[in-house]
Amino acid sequence: MVTGSNLEVPEAPLPVDEDGGGSPLRAQARALFRHSVLDAAEAEFAAHGFEATRIQDVARRARVGVGTVYNHFTNKEELLAAVLAERGREAMGEFAPQPGDGASFEERFLARFGRMHAFMEKHIGFFMVASRHGFLASDQPVGCPGHGNVLEAGMRLQVEQLLREGMEEGALEPGDPARLGRFLKGATKGVLMGAAMEGKLELQSEGRWVLERFLHGAMARPRAGAR
Repeated sequence: MVTGSNLEVPEAPLPVDEDGGGSPLRAQARALFRHSVLDAAEAEFAAHGFEATRIQDVARRARVGVGTVYNHFTNKEELLAAVLAERGREAMGEFAPQPGDGASFEERFLARFGRMHAFMEKHIGFFMVASRHGFLASDQPVGCPGHGNVLEAGMRLQVEQLLREGMEEGALEPGDPARLGRFLKGATKGVLMGAAMEGKLELQSEGRWVLERFLHGAMARPRAGAR
């Protein structure tokens, strides 16, 4: 177990030995080692940051040789990009609408973001990495520009579409969905990051607190004289 800034990140699982046999077994072994390396990289980036993390640190945590890491990833930048892309796709899948989300805008809003925050709580290491370098971040590491941009753009468009629906349905005050989305992103990141750094890892409840206060300020109110 590694602790950094009151954040505990579990060790990556010990991979099985690589197999030199037939193609299916070799492919399975490569997949297991790649998964272990990604888990280790996520934990190292979360605990120590991108700049301070070395390939040697990732290899040590994954319990593989440095050469094994380089068999899968050319450099540290590519490794970070893979962590953000693969775990990020899972996170965006959680945010996607589902049939049971509810009929009203408020129900859909809370359900979709609730799943996202639950995912972040389960994958706290990824949340820390995404907050610094991924689709929750405002900066990118030197040397690897733009590898969070695709996910960031996709997530931003989904959030804006959801907020636009709320405005069209009359649930939210009319306005600019992009501007409102930036406000929500900043508030969410600030509260969840602060909680995580203080060792409060109940990100789902922290996120719910943000969402409820966001709705309190953004929901449409009856106009004067309206019946």
